[in-house]
Amino acid sequence: MKINPNISAGAIQRYNHVIRQTKTGETASTGSGQTQDRVELSAEGLQFSEMVKAARNASDFSTEKVDAIRQSIQDGTYQMSSPAVSQKIIEENQYER
Repeated sequence: MKINPNISAGAIQRYNHVIRQTKTGETASTGSGQTQDRVELSAEGLQFSEMVKAARNASDFSTEKVDAIRQSIQDGTYQMSSPAVSQKIIEENQYER
């Protein structure tokens, strides 16, 4: 299974916020106590949540490294090895066949 790396951090944060609200029983309400919004997660959404948790708890995951790379991309100073990227593309295409 491939995980799409293009998911923005903001989307994940919003998703986690909804999960926290669901677990604690919080809801958005109007002034009259009526529920305004309701969220139900599909099995795929729950599975995605578990994968995000597992990735965050993985011992080889470094938020500092990710933040440093993100900052260098924003600064325009990120450099990558073209041969390494090419090799990775070739390796991944071999597994898909």
